[in-house]
Amino acid sequence: MADDAIEVSWEEPPEPRTGRGYRWWDEVITLVAQRPGYWACIRRYETKPRQAGNGASVVKRAYKNGQLPPGTWEIRSVTDNGVGKIYVRYTQ
Repeated sequence: MADDAIEVSWEEPPEPRTGRGYRWWDEVITLVAQRPGYWACIRRYETKPRQAGNGASVVKRAYKNGQLPPGTWEIRSVTDNGVGKIYVRYTQ
């Protein structure tokens, strides 16, 4: 009967990592802005390459909402050899 015991862990869930509180692209965008005119691959999706399109949409929305440094940003998602990638380029 002891093998059928149910285990319960009483704990608070971690804070959500979405919305205004968490922006996965924040730190990398600052680095990209320091090298205007150069393309940078800011994220790779090896197990779910189609997620690159979703991730690029998040960065594009941030650009439209004024959350990226001032200037012109180009944002693209591609699948290269089965790996989804997000590329960005900054120009002043």
